[in-house]
Amino acid sequence: MPPLRQFDTGYTYAAIGDTENREEDLKCGYLLSSLRNMQLTRVQLAHPLAKTILTLNNIKLYLPVIKDKLATLYELNIPRYGALWLVLLYTGSAEDYKNTLYNSGYTKQEVHAKLLSIHDYVIGKLESDASGCREGNRFDQAEMPFTARQLGKPEGITHLINSHKNYIRRLLNFNYDNCHLSFDHNSKFEINKLFMFNFGTIPGNVIPFMTRYNVKIDWSNTGAHLQATWFNARDLDWTTNDLQPIKLYLTTVFDFIKVIFLRLTAKHLFYLLDVKVPHRHIFVQEWFILLQRFANIFVFVNDTHIAYLLEAFNSGLIVHQNNIESLIKYLNKAVSRTSDTLGCTANEPITITDLANDIMLLPRGTPIANTDEDRLRIRTHTIPIAEISLMNAYDFMDLVKWTFRNIHFDVTKLLVDYIDGHHEFRLF
Repeated sequence: MPPLRQFDTGYTYAAIGDTENREEDLKCGYLLSSLRNMQLTRVQLAHPLAKTILTLNNIKLYLPVIKDKLATLYELNIPRYGALWLVLLYTGSAEDYKNTLYNSGYTKQEVHAKLLSIHDYVIGKLESDASGCREGNRFDQAEMPFTARQLGKPEGITHLINSHKNYIRRLLNFNYDNCHLSFDHNSKFEINKLFMFNFGTIPGNVIPFMTRYNVKIDWSNTGAHLQATWFNARDLDWTTNDLQPIKLYLTTVFDFIKVIFLRLTAKHLFYLLDVKVPHRHIFVQEWFILLQRFANIFVFVNDTHIAYLLEAFNSGLIVHQNNIESLIKYLNKAVSRTSDTLGCTANEPITITDLANDIMLLPRGTPIANTDEDRLRIRTHTIPIAEISLMNAYDFMDLVKWTFRNIHFDVTKLLVDYIDGHHEFRLF
């Protein structure tokens, strides 16, 4: 990590090597400069002669700047971004939100009032976070006051907005160049990635999960539920919803993937009963590895069901029949509870006759069931049937990785952590 003493934070230091409070100062510089941008665009948004589309364009133009700020903090492993998250979400979504409101029948005046309310909410959160910053930052309003003449016309305000944006851009470029930072992290903060590329709104993404693994779940209302949670997550009325719809959408997508994995786990255990006890251990260990992979992908969720399964499979006790049957009962309850929140049902029991369908569902090219000879070996248990469920699970994990490729769930976790605690949030 580059030494913090090399960073331009907006503060002046007595000595070049002075690193005291430099981490906090960097966040303060980013907070205060974001606050100034929001204050300027707020003046323009409220200006009687300014067109809303002009201000929204100026707001959107700050998106690359806030992404670079967050990427800097991320690369430096500096935690807690505070209201900078709101700036990112707002600058990346305000224009789409305006269009959604118009399409929903809101009048021009109502749309303008909603945008002002959201804008003020973000400013309030920035001011609250920045209240812990020490004085003397050159991005502080007290250090760079506006004049009445500058704020008199919308065009003059645009000039101020652009001047400020260019000023902070020079600071960011200095920090990137002087401290040899990578630009690789900027894309991790793209809005589409935070919203999982709108998973749930695209049937082509959802249907393979629903139909490919013979998990015997009735998905009747799940598609509509996923779409509704996505739509609600894009609602910027944060003064009333406290960003909770964003978290609900993210956790709903996780629950959708999880309920399939829980069902696959129950099937694996059921098939495990058909394997002789001395040979069960290897299939338990293989599934434990799959559980670890699943948990490592979805790091933004501390899920009790997955945690319980990890402990159970790692204990080495699942090779015994009564423990297997007990865990299957646990999984059936977990699936039932998760299904209730997804608008689906999983009441149909797993039976040994499901094996034939599982064999047919194995992807082409899977060595275990490619030929009639292989199928004969399966029927005669030369290959344990538990291995078939492993093959399906490997394919499931491949589909998960492919579907959520380029999404960085460690960044998602930082956002969820902020949503969970932003009422009592303390930046420092």
